[in-house]
Amino acid sequence: MKDLVSSIAVGKVGGEVVLDLNAVEDNYGEADMPIAMIARKNTITALQMDGRLTKDEFGRGLKLAMNACHQIYELQRTALIERYNKRESVKFEEREA
Repeated sequence: MKDLVSSIAVGKVGGEVVLDLNAVEDNYGEADMPIAMIARKNTITALQMDGRLTKDEFGRGLKLAMNACHQIYELQRTALIERYNKRESVKFEEREA
């Protein structure tokens, strides 16, 4: 694994661009657009859109999703560091005993 991929969906519900759609919003909203990206490189690796968005709505949705992916990346990174730092500490303590 070379890097982490973060993803989230944005969509249009009731005429508003929203982030992190729930099942009902995804199924019955006006549009949905899941996005995956490598946050450290600011590179989109997957983007799919169902429904219709204006150019402005698409831009706002993309910006929301990319910002969210950066936040998700930080959470993923922190969780992995915490998980494997604890694991290495236990292994080191076991070797010392």
